[in-house]
Amino acid sequence: MVERAWETFPDYHEEMILFTFCPDGRVVRQRGIADNLTALNQLGDASRSSRPDPPLGTG
Repeated sequence: MVERAWETFPDYHEEMILFTFCPDGRVVRQRGIADNLTALNQLGDASRSSRPDPPLGTG
């Protein structure tokens, strides 16, 4: 059986962030911190997830 990793390897230079969600969508556990632009882009922009994109030509 494969188990989840809770840390990155010391010689592997990438960051890891893990979110565990409960059935209603709330975050139960967060492990790690996204502290660079690449990691934040991979996570997505949460502020835009609840808003529709503006119509073309308006912004």
